[in-house]
Amino acid sequence: MTAAGSHRSLLIITHETIGPRLAGPGVRAWEIANALAARGFQVTLATPSAGLDGVPDLAIRQFAWDKPASLRALIDAAEVVLAQGPVLARVLREIKMPIRAQVIVDGYDISEIEMVMLRNATLSDRADPTPEMLDDMRLYLLQGDTFLCASARQRDLWTGLLLSAGRLNSQTLERDPGLEHLLRIVPMGIPAREPAPAPPKMKGVIPGISATDTVLFWGGGIWDWTDPGTLLDALEIVLGERNDVKLVFASLHHFEVGNIPIMTAARQVLARVEASPALKASVFFCDWVPYQDRDAYLLEADIGVSLSIDSIENRFAVRARLLDYLWAGLPSVVTSGDDYAQLLQNAGLAEVVRPGDAAETAQAILRQLARPTQPRPPAPGSHAKLRWSELVAPIADVLSGTHLTADAPAARARLAEMLRAPHVAAPSETQFERTLLEKRIAASEQCAKVREAELLAALQDLREDADARLAALGRDQQALELRLTGAESQLAAGMNRETALAEQLAAEKTALAGALEDGQIKRQMFISARDELDVFKQSRLARIAFRLRATRAPRPKAAPSLSGSPGVADRMWRLLAPLAPAGTRLGSGLERALGFLDLFARQGLRPLTRKLQLTSQRDAANRLTPSAALSAGITTPVPNPLPVGKGLGLLIGGWCARPLAKVAGASIVLDGHEVCDAHISIRPDLFPLPFLWGIDHEQRRASIGFWAVVPFGATAAETESRLALRLILADQSVVESPLGNIRLAPSMPANDAPAPSAIRPPRPAEPLIAICMTTFNPDKQLFERQVASLQAQTHQNWICVVSDDCSKPESYENIAATLRGDPRFVLTRNTQPLGFYHNFERCIAMAPEAAEFVALADHDDFWHRDKLETLLAAFNPDTTLVYSDMRIITPDQRVLANTYWTTRDNNHTNFASLLMANSITGAVSLFRRALLPDLLPFPQRIGDSFHDHWIGCVAMALGKVGYVPRPLHDYVQHRGQVIGHFVPSGSRLSRWLGALARINPRNARSLAQAYLNHGSLVYFNDAARIEAIARTLDLRCGYRLSDDRRKVIQRFEQILGGASWLWLTTRGMNPKRAAETVGAEHYLMRGFTWRAYAQLKPRLLRTPKPASGTLQQTAAPSAPARAIEFPQRAQVIREKISPIHLDIRASEPGRINLIIPGIDLKHLFGGYIGKLNLARRLAERGHRVRIVLVDYCDYLPSLWETQIRKYQGLEHLFERVEVANQFDRSIPLPVSPRDRFIATTWWTAHIAHDACRQLRSDRFLYLIQEYEPFTFELGSFYALAEQTYAFPHTALFSTQLLADYFRENRIGVFRGEIADGEHNSAAFQNAVTPIAPPTRDSLAARQTRRLLFYARPEQHAARNMFELGVLALARAIEDGVFGDEWEFHGIGTVGEANQVQLTRNRALSMLPRQTQDAYATMLSGYDIGLSLMYTPHPSLVPIEMASAGMSVVTNTFANKTAERLAEICTNFIAVEPAIDAIAHGLRKAVERTSDFLARTDGANVRWCQDWDCALSDALMAKVEDLLGRAPQG
Repeated sequence: MTAAGSHRSLLIITHETIGPRLAGPGVRAWEIANALAARGFQVTLATPSAGLDGVPDLAIRQFAWDKPASLRALIDAAEVVLAQGPVLARVLREIKMPIRAQVIVDGYDISEIEMVMLRNATLSDRADPTPEMLDDMRLYLLQGDTFLCASARQRDLWTGLLLSAGRLNSQTLERDPGLEHLLRIVPMGIPAREPAPAPPKMKGVIPGISATDTVLFWGGGIWDWTDPGTLLDALEIVLGERNDVKLVFASLHHFEVGNIPIMTAARQVLARVEASPALKASVFFCDWVPYQDRDAYLLEADIGVSLSIDSIENRFAVRARLLDYLWAGLPSVVTSGDDYAQLLQNAGLAEVVRPGDAAETAQAILRQLARPTQPRPPAPGSHAKLRWSELVAPIADVLSGTHLTADAPAARARLAEMLRAPHVAAPSETQFERTLLEKRIAASEQCAKVREAELLAALQDLREDADARLAALGRDQQALELRLTGAESQLAAGMNRETALAEQLAAEKTALAGALEDGQIKRQMFISARDELDVFKQSRLARIAFRLRATRAPRPKAAPSLSGSPGVADRMWRLLAPLAPAGTRLGSGLERALGFLDLFARQGLRPLTRKLQLTSQRDAANRLTPSAALSAGITTPVPNPLPVGKGLGLLIGGWCARPLAKVAGASIVLDGHEVCDAHISIRPDLFPLPFLWGIDHEQRRASIGFWAVVPFGATAAETESRLALRLILADQSVVESPLGNIRLAPSMPANDAPAPSAIRPPRPAEPLIAICMTTFNPDKQLFERQVASLQAQTHQNWICVVSDDCSKPESYENIAATLRGDPRFVLTRNTQPLGFYHNFERCIAMAPEAAEFVALADHDDFWHRDKLETLLAAFNPDTTLVYSDMRIITPDQRVLANTYWTTRDNNHTNFASLLMANSITGAVSLFRRALLPDLLPFPQRIGDSFHDHWIGCVAMALGKVGYVPRPLHDYVQHRGQVIGHFVPSGSRLSRWLGALARINPRNARSLAQAYLNHGSLVYFNDAARIEAIARTLDLRCGYRLSDDRRKVIQRFEQILGGASWLWLTTRGMNPKRAAETVGAEHYLMRGFTWRAYAQLKPRLLRTPKPASGTLQQTAAPSAPARAIEFPQRAQVIREKISPIHLDIRASEPGRINLIIPGIDLKHLFGGYIGKLNLARRLAERGHRVRIVLVDYCDYLPSLWETQIRKYQGLEHLFERVEVANQFDRSIPLPVSPRDRFIATTWWTAHIAHDACRQLRSDRFLYLIQEYEPFTFELGSFYALAEQTYAFPHTALFSTQLLADYFRENRIGVFRGEIADGEHNSAAFQNAVTPIAPPTRDSLAARQTRRLLFYARPEQHAARNMFELGVLALARAIEDGVFGDEWEFHGIGTVGEANQVQLTRNRALSMLPRQTQDAYATMLSGYDIGLSLMYTPHPSLVPIEMASAGMSVVTNTFANKTAERLAEICTNFIAVEPAIDAIAHGLRKAVERTSDFLARTDGANVRWCQDWDCALSDALMAKVEDLLGRAPQG
C-alpha cells in the first residue's frame, strides 16, 4: 500500500446522522469511510450529527444541515469529495459555484424514485417529479467526475441519466469507451468480522414472545415501496398451521421521525395489527435496532423476511437488510426482483417468492420452518468480495490517481451557467424545502395524534383505576365497621369470661390446697414420664442415623489399570512424549504403538493380531479406491436426531453392492475414523430391492449385507456425523462408500409436561421418591385400586409422575378423575404413541431433581403398604437398586403363584447372568435417581428389549443390587399377557440326545441349515441386543466399571474370539448359571454361531463366472448322465405348505393363533392391516393372541412396532400379542389342547388344517379376503388354493360382496345348505383410510387436472390389470379425451418412482410408497381415479379415491355389478373390463370433472373408516362363536 501522504484527501458528506442508529445511506458512508481510512487514506466524514468512533485515521466533522455553506471550508480543503446527488445539489445551490475538487457522486440510493413512490396523502406532489428535483439531478450530473452504482441494473439507469444530461459525448467515449472510469460499481457490503452472539433481545425479553417461539424478523424500516401487507396476509395463513410464530419489525419508521414522516405503509400496518386480535398477539415493533446490536437480532431470529411491491424502485434498489441476512447465515423469505435476493437464493438461504403472493409466501415460510435446525454458517468464503474492505477498491483507485472525464471543463462551465440562472433558487426557496416542511408537519401531526391517543388511553386507565380503588376503599370501610362491631362484642364476652375465670380460680385454689397432700405421688409420676421420653428420643435418633447411613453416596472406586483412567499406555505416553513430539513422524509411530499396547492390555492377543493385519493392509493400499467401486446404504431406521447421552451403541444394518472380489474385512467409519468392525453376510433378498435397480448387474450378484453395533460418543450440542462403510478386499485394496449423515443430539427431546419439581414434598425429613407410572387404557377398577395402594404407603414422601400413552379420551378422563385432588400426582400425555419402552423412558426423564430415589409402577398392579419403606431400608451406601419378590394374581385377585421364582433361580449378584437373562422386574424396583445420567436416553430397542433389563444392567454395572426375598407387590396377569420364563420341557441332556438321534446322513444338511436359520433370528432378536447394551455400558460407564464388569462386557464385544466362545460354552454347562439364565448361553451360542457362519460365507465368494453366453466354445468331455434335481417350483410349494410341528402341553395357556405369511413393511397393504387389527381386537376382548409367521422375513419386532404404530388402531399391537417365527418348521411350537387357529391365506389354510389334525380339533377359522385361485393361472397353485375351501372351516369374509360370490357359486362354507353357510360365516368391511372430504371451492380452484391410476405391474398383482389400464389410458389420450392441463400419476408399486410411457408425448409418473397420512393428503389433490380389480372384491383403493372427491373408473365382475357399486358410492363409474369400455368411462369422468356438487356429494361413501367400527363388538362376538364351537352342517 502506498504511503498515506501520496494519496489525495477525501471528504465524504452524508445527510444522515452517524450515531448508534444508522439507516442505509448512513451505513454506506460510515463503512466506506472506515474502510478507506483503514487502507491509509486521509478521510474526513461530514455529518449533521455524530455519535460513533471510527478507526484512528478517520476524522469526523459536524455541520448544520440547514446551512450547507458551513461545509465550504471542508470542501475547499479536500481534493476529492464523495456525496449523494441530492446532497451535492443542495450544497451547489448554496455556494452558487461548481466544486473545484474532483467529485464522486454516490448514486446507490435513488431518492428521486422513492419520492415519486411516496403514498403520503398530505403531499400534493407525491406522483410527479417537481422542476426543482429535475434541476437538482442536472446539477449533480454536471458536477460529478465519477459516479458510483450499487448494481449492474443501476449502472444501466445512470448510463441513461448521463446520456440525458449530455455527459456521454464523443470526448468522453473516446477516452473511456466502456465508461469504466466514469461509472463504477460499489455494492453494499458486509463486515469482515463474524456476527457476535449476545444475550437475547426478543425471545423471553419482548412481552408476548416466549423463549420457545419462532421469530420472523423484518430487518429494516417500513417504506411505501415495501410490502408488509402481503407479509401480514401470509402470517395469518401460517398462524392457522402453527401458533408459535411471531413477527418482529426492526422499526416502524425512520428513527429521525421529525425529518422523515411515518409512511402510509407503516400506518396501514399499525391499523391492521390493532384491528386483528390474532395479529396483535403475533406482531411486534422495535424502535429501530441499533447498528452495533443487529448481530444479536439476526442470530436470534429464525427466519428473515423482506417483501417489496412489484415496482421500478424494487428493480433498481438494493436492500442492505438482505446482506445482513447473508452475513448472519439467516434462512430467509424474500421477494424476487432484487439482485441480492438471487444472491441469498444461490447461497441456499432464501426462498424467493413473487411480489404480492401471500399464499406462496406462507408456504415458503412453512418450508423454511420445516427445515432441520442447523448451526448458522458464516457468510460463505465465496462472498468475501462483498466485504467493505474489498468493495472500496474502485474508490481507492480514484484517490490514487486522477480520472477526470474528457468533458469535465465543459460540464463545469455548463454547471456554472446553470447556477447563475435566476430560477435556480436557494434551498430555502425550493419546492424541495416546502416538501420537506410538509413532511415534518405531517409527521408532527401523526405523532401528536398518536400521543393524544396514548394520553387518552392512559387517562381512561387512571379513571378506571381510581374508580376501582374507591370501590375497594368502600368495601374496606364496611369490613372495618363489621370488624369493630365484632370486636366490641368480643370485648364484652371477654369481660364476662374474666369474671367467670376469677370465680374458677378461687375454686381451684381450694382444690389445690386439698391436692398438696398427694404431691409426692405426682412428683414420682413426672420422673417416670421423663424417663420414658428419654428412651423414645434415643430410639428416634437411632432410626435417623440408620437412614443417613442408608442414603450416604457410595465412595467412588479406584479406576482400572488399563483402558480407563491413566493406564500403562497413558503413563508411557507421558514419559516418552517429550522425546517424540505429536505431529512428527516419530510421534505418530509412538502413538500407534501405544494404541496397540492398550488394545492388547484390554482385549488380548487375537484382537491385536486382527488390528495389525488390517493396519498393514491399509498402509499397503495407501489409498482408497474411488467410492464408485462400492455402493451401500442403510436399511434400519435411525432416529433423527439420534439422542446419545453419554454414549450409545446403535445396531445399524444395510446392504452393499461390492466389487467382485473376496472380502477380507469390513468396518464402519465415523467422521473419517474407523470406530468398529462390521459383520457381513450373504443377502439374497437384496436382488429384487428397488434401490439396487441402478446398480450394475454383476455388482448386484455380489451384493452382501452388513451390520454393526456402532459406538457414538457423547456430544455437548447437536452435531452431524458422517457414516461410511469400508471393505478390505483380499488383494489388500480398500473401498469405501458413504452411508449418509446422522444428526446426534446430547439428550432426549424436551417435553412440554408440567414440572413435577415444583411440587412441595409433604415430609421433607424423609427421602423423596419419584414414582414413574405409565398408562394406556387401564381398567378403571384396577387403576383405582393401584392408585389407592400408592396413597396407602407407609413412606409418604413421594410424588408420582403419570405418563399416558395416548389412551382413548374416555379412558384418559377416568385417569384424570382418579388422580384429581391429590397434588402429588402429575399427569402428562404423549403427543403421539411411544410404546411402553419409550413411554417409561419419557416418564423417568421427568423425575424431579429433588428426588433421591425412583420407583416404577404399572397401571393395574397392587403395592403392599410397606413396599417403599422396606425397599428403602434395604439400601446400603454402595447399593444402586433394590427389588423384591412379587405374587402373581388374576384381575379378580385370585393368587396364581406366591412367588415370581417358580421356574428359574433369582440372580442379583452375577453381572454376566443379568446381561444374558434379566431377573430384575421394574415394577418391584427402587433405584437411585443419580443413575439417570447413565440411564437416559434408553438404548435402541432390539427384539424383546425391556426397560427394566437396561435399568438393572446399569445399576449392577455401577454398584450393588439388593433383593428383598418376600413379595411386596401383586402382579396382575391378564389372559392375554405374557409373564414368567419359558423353560423347555425335559432335561437339557434328554433334549440334546433327542436332537442327536434325529440326525442322519440324509437330513444332516437340512438340519444344519435349519439350525443356522434359527440362529439368525436368535442373533438379531437377542444376541445383538446384548452386544448393543454392552457397548452402551462401556461408553457411558467407562472407568467406573470394576475389572470383573469390564471383562464381561469385553467378552461380548469380542465374542468370536476363542476364549470368549469357550467361556460362553462352558458357562452354559454350569448348572448354577444355567438355572439363573434358563439356558440362555446355549440359545445365544446359536446366534453367535450363525454370525460366524454369516461372516465367513461372503469372504469365500470369488468373482462370479461369466454367463453361459460368453463362454468359449470348447469340447466338453463326456460325462455319465445324472438324475434331475427336485423341481424348484415343487420345492417352493413344499416349503410353503409344510406343517408346523406342535409341542402340545396341557400346562400351556390357551391361545388364538393367527397364521400369517410374514411381516414385510414394503407390502403392508390393506389386507395385512385387516389381519393385524383382527389380532388386536381379539386381544382387547381378553384373549391370548399369538401371531405365527410362516414365511421367511427379517424378524425385527422392534422395527415393526415403530412402523406399524403409524397405522390406525395398531399403536400398541405388539404389547398385546405374542409373535412366533415358524419359518423353520423343525422348531416346535408350544400349544395347548385348547388352542384355536385362524388362516389368512391359502397356504396358511393348509398349515392350519394340519394343525387342527394334530390337535384333533374340528376346524379352523378362515379369514377370506379374496377368492385366491384368481391370483394364479390354471395349474398347481390354483388347485391348491381352491382345495382349501374344501377343508373343514368357518369363514370370515372381508366384504359382503365376496361372501355373496361364495354363496352364489356354492363355494366353501356354502357348499352344503345356504343356511348352514350363513350360520358358519360372517362378513365385515375392511376399514378405508379416512380422508377429509373436499369442498366445491377447493375443487373449482384447481388449475391443473390430475388422474391417479392404481398401477401394480408386479406379477403377484395381476388381478389389478395394469396392462389393461395402460392400454385404455393410451386409447383415451389418442382420442383427445385429455387436454394439455391433465397430468397422469400412478401408485401401488413397491418399486421406486419411474415413468411409464403412454403415448409419444404423455407419460404416467409412478409415485413411491407413502405413509398413511401422506397417502390421505395426496388423494385429496386428484380429480379422476382409475382402479381395476378382476375379482369379486371391490378393492379399498377405489373407495378411498371416491371419498377424496374423484370420479373413479372401476370394473364390474360377476356379482360386483354397477348397481352394487353405486350402493357404496355415487362417484363410481363402473364399466366392463375392456379397453374401449374403460376408455369410454374415462371420457365420462372427464366430462364429470366440473360437476363439483356431484363430486362432493359422492365423497360421502357408505363404508367403514374406522377399525373399531369395522370389527364391532357384535361382529367380534360372532367371530368368537365361530372360533369356539363346532359349526353345524
